Amino acid sequence: MHHNTPVSSLSYWAYRTTVLGVVNQIGDGLENDYMFMNAHKENGEPLRYALKTGPNELNIVYSQWFYDYQVLNRMNLYSGLNVPPYDLSADQPGFVKTWTVDSWEDDGALNTLTSRTFRNESYFAEPVTGNKKANVNANHFFFSAWYMYQVSGSKWSDTYQDLHHIDVVGSHKVDIYFNTSGFWDIYGAAGPMLPMDTWLQQPKLTNQTSEVFVEGVNVTTPGYVNLTEAPVWFESVTANGTALAMFVDYNIVLGKLEIFTALPLGTTLNVTYWHREDPRGDTPGELPWEISFEGAGMYYAVDYPIWSFIVLRRNPYYWMETPLLGEVDFHRKSSGCHKIDIFDVVCVAGAYGTQGISVPDDDWFAGADLTSPSGRIDIFDVVTVTSKYGTEWDCNP
Repeated sequence: MHHNTPVSSLSYWAYRTTVLGVVNQIGDGLENDYMFMNAHKENGEPLRYALKTGPNELNIVYSQWFYDYQVLNRMNLYSGLNVPPYDLSADQPGFVKTWTVDSWEDDGALNTLTSRTFRNESYFAEPVTGNKKANVNANHFFFSAWYMYQVSGSKWSDTYQDLHHIDVVGSHKVDIYFNTSGFWDIYGAAGPMLPMDTWLQQPKLTNQTSEVFVEGVNVTTPGYVNLTEAPVWFESVTANGTALAMFVDYNIVLGKLEIFTALPLGTTLNVTYWHREDPRGDTPGELPWEISFEGAGMYYAVDYPIWSFIVLRRNPYYWMETPLLGEVDFHRKSSGCHKIDIFDVVCVAGAYGTQGISVPDDDWFAGADLTSPSGRIDIFDVVTVTSKYGTEWDCNP
């Protein structure tokens, strides 16, 4: 087998040099989104990705094991920021196309306020068929955040525990209010986008409850409402039959329903809301994988015949365009686009003439090996880059 071993902080990686266009990200090795979008086998066959050990469970809510997420990450979309693979200090637009960081005052303390605007062209894909399902939007983020907030022992729960509240301010924009102040808050609340539209129809994952309160009897407004369950989404909140406006009259605050508007004494408050059930299991709620694997990641599951083997196919509704062969550094430019430019040329020219078939040469750079013959950086790789010089792709809308 022709191979070399890229190194990451996680483990050693081995790959056949007949796999072209690999992306060996700093700290993550070959396990990164650009790698799976860009890499291809020289003979055109499907990629085979072997893990050191099989997953313990494939539960996007509860999985903890690294080898679980090497599979789950392929099928799911996450709401955090993106980074170029060879410069982890440079946050750049991805599914989060713009973001801001500010502060807000809460009881005299200045806490972090971040805004995120999501790209609007991503869709969940149905397992097996790959059919287009719901557009990924701000409501999915809101639902996912409070679902994960209510779960203890999850890989993701800690990243949500500093949430104070979230305002949906547009179809694809959210303002996230934290009850802490710190640099790392910008990376908080960054777990997976759950398919709310599907999960609200699964009684093993969510259930709907209606409760009635009377102002001055069992509720006092403005203030918190003592719901029986912790809410993750609202069907309706009405006062004497008149609908209250979410994010104006009420919201989820610190995991609870808070009414902001003062209601007259004796007002009947009707609350119909969704709360989580028990999503534990090898899959969430032990649902069949044909349901539970629904995600908006770059791949969707086609077949899962045995626990240690899964077949994935490219999700045509994923936010990122298929990379243009010739992109090497994957730095998004100030125009909002990826662009094949002098930096890509320098990457391939710096490794020109090197090989990685046996013991790799000192200047060997696997990411510059783009086309046949594999295992060597030669004129064909240089031409692959230079022939597309100046071309832009995957422009941030």
